[in-house]
Amino acid sequence: MSQPLLDRLRDATRSEHDALDALMRPQVLAGTKADYAGFLWRLHAFHTPIESALQASTELGACIPDLPSRRRVHLAREDLAFLNAREPSARRSFELPSMGDLGEMVGVAYVFEGATLGGQVLSRSLRARFGFRDVGALYLNAYGAKTGAMWKAFVNALAARRWSEREERDAGAAATQTFLALRAWLGARR
Repeated sequence: MSQPLLDRLRDATRSEHDALDALMRPQVLAGTKADYAGFLWRLHAFHTPIESALQASTELGACIPDLPSRRRVHLAREDLAFLNAREPSARRSFELPSMGDLGEMVGVAYVFEGATLGGQVLSRSLRARFGFRDVGALYLNAYGAKTGAMWKAFVNALAARRWSEREERDAGAAATQTFLALRAWLGARR
């Protein structure tokens, strides 16, 4: 019996996940509200085109039936407005992860859906540190009390489908590429 896709993704990306986590935690948990707003702008810039591409995929929507409820970019915009954060004038470019087939899209979605779990921890810290109530850490606390259920639904959607070896390889490669691209983007400060 082959290893479930989720386990393969987790195993394939463990070191990149840990490296991104080590980079993000100090960026979010240290510094001022302005520093946090800069970090949030970078996340927003990275996530916006990815969310658009994933949401536009009918193939991914068929695989993950609740895909429309997984939109989160608008929450980053709400947080940024609350923080009175201006969009950085200097625009940099970054390389999007490949999303040319279902396997790749699932790999990218895995990174962003998994981020909602870590976002819970970060949002609690931000709320305590800056006194945020309803707004300020919405993006990181995207699903709120439903985070566990949303993750379980995502995992169940992946488990409900039989994946080809190629799709599983593509998913692992795209997830790794997403972690690397996001780490490079967040690490290239301003």
